[in-house]
Amino acid sequence: MQYEEKLRQEARYWGENAHILFQSGAIPYDFDRRKATHITDPNIFRILSARRSDPVAEEIWAGENIAYILELSKSCKDAIDLGCGGGWMTLELARSGIAVIGYDIGEGRLQMAREYYEKIRLEEPGVGTIIYKQADLNKLELPPELIDLAVSIGTFHHILENRRLTHQVYNALRSGGYFIIMDVAEERVRFANRVGNFLLLLFLLPVPSYIPFASRILHVFFSFVSIFLGHDRTHHIKIVLKRVLLRNKKIAGGAPFEGAGMYTEEIVRSVFKKVDVSYRSSFGIRNRLNFKLKNRYAFLKLLNKIDNYFAGSKVCPGTVLFLVARKD
Repeated sequence: MQYEEKLRQEARYWGENAHILFQSGAIPYDFDRRKATHITDPNIFRILSARRSDPVAEEIWAGENIAYILELSKSCKDAIDLGCGGGWMTLELARSGIAVIGYDIGEGRLQMAREYYEKIRLEEPGVGTIIYKQADLNKLELPPELIDLAVSIGTFHHILENRRLTHQVYNALRSGGYFIIMDVAEERVRFANRVGNFLLLLFLLPVPSYIPFASRILHVFFSFVSIFLGHDRTHHIKIVLKRVLLRNKKIAGGAPFEGAGMYTEEIVRSVFKKVDVSYRSSFGIRNRLNFKLKNRYAFLKLLNKIDNYFAGSKVCPGTVLFLVARKD
């Protein structure tokens, strides 16, 4: 597959996910962290694409990191959001009065974000300026000393030219500016992580869930397959199966740049002198099973603590990176 075709497929894939979540008439977390509603797609086979939105579970998983970013942003005037998606972080920064530019490859999802922002501007007059721009982050050109803050949430492992992009961000930052990345560190995934993920999913299978039981069986099965085949091959099998079962060959074949960018910490350290890094989440349990329990969120908090406990081990290292780099 040629590079340009991969870009189109990447944009189409994420656009499909956003469109399906918005179809319910609810607000996905990917567009608005504060007003998001709980969405679960009941289709048995769509678990293969994990289309869900659960704002409370997201806060349990990443709330502390998000709060840190927003506190740091109070001293900033201009920011960029790299791989902004539906614009939830872009919007959060703008709510602090910051002027923000959100960059993403998918024009379809950006258009939805623009329309949602216009709605929010009417409801919240104090929100800052947002400009959404379609861009290939591998080739992004940024003017020098443009911003005080750059954030990238869940995007950097999709960037093939992540070293080049890091240099672009460094040059665009004013003195004292910050570059914050929260992302998957694919290179840290070990065999033990995949085994642990499978065993945890198997153990939790009897727990009541909003997801149909047959879908959860599929989830456990593919988790087992990934132990031996790895993420990429397993994901390809999922896409083929989904196209067959849903009888739709036009469904986007996943995100072709998934895992293209690796060794984020090493690359950022080679450019910035001041870098703080932490890792968490050994098994990536997150909110994938949508437990249907009276004390669901207390249970999720417990699972999150267990997951992060193992993150400090060498056998099952944390695979989610939270990096804060500062320009002198």
